[in-house]
Amino acid sequence: METEPANDDVGSVEYDYFMVRSSRPAPGHAGTIRGLVEHLATGEKRRFDDGSELLKLLSNWSATA
Repeated sequence: METEPANDDVGSVEYDYFMVRSSRPAPGHAGTIRGLVEHLATGEKRRFDDGSELLKLLSNWSATA
């Protein structure tokens, strides 16, 4: 479980905020999570078709934002 940094470390940490809308297959059906992620600072939205694509989107946004 990840915790918030100590108060004296807050100034050195930058956060990106995202809203994720996701859908999952019904129980017993094959499939993966998919949906839409929005970078709240810019309003830009991108679709993803699986968890690894979502992680890649979040990583790239954080590096370029």
